[in-house]
Amino acid sequence: MSTKQIFAAALDAYIFARDALNNQPTTNSIVQDDLHSAAYDGALDRLLTARAADVSDLRAKMEALWEDPQAIPLPRHMQAVMQDLLALTGAEPSRTFNPDTWLQAFERFGGGWIERHGELVLMVPHDPKDTSTRDAIADLMFTLEACHGRPAVIDAIRAKDGRLAA
Repeated sequence: MSTKQIFAAALDAYIFARDALNNQPTTNSIVQDDLHSAAYDGALDRLLTARAADVSDLRAKMEALWEDPQAIPLPRHMQAVMQDLLALTGAEPSRTFNPDTWLQAFERFGGGWIERHGELVLMVPHDPKDTSTRDAIADLMFTLEACHGRPAVIDAIRAKDGRLAA
């Protein structure tokens, strides 16, 4: 199946599950409500993680993601939307991403890097008891990937540390 066909199937399943959830009789039992909700959640997840083949697919995905304006999207769903945007718009970093600012925050929270076989590897601190640092690093890493900032950060590290090979 093509990307377009996979997405179309996920969209059809989502619409079916959404309509079934929204149109169920008020006399349904809690068990029936839970089954409809679980089917909807599963269909929504499959839709949001399916690759968008074009801007129309991405629009449908975003409409489903923000159908409830009070809901907070899951990070993995936001990451999937950002990956679609990158695939559809090119692999350049986001215009909102500043590699130097990101790198300063990364270092402030204990992040660092090593060079292994000519490749820079970002290292993150791990202290299970320090949840604020863990959360801050997780947010930074999410932003790095969502904004396709890794190449710019690697360039910033190489510029900062002249010993590292380009």
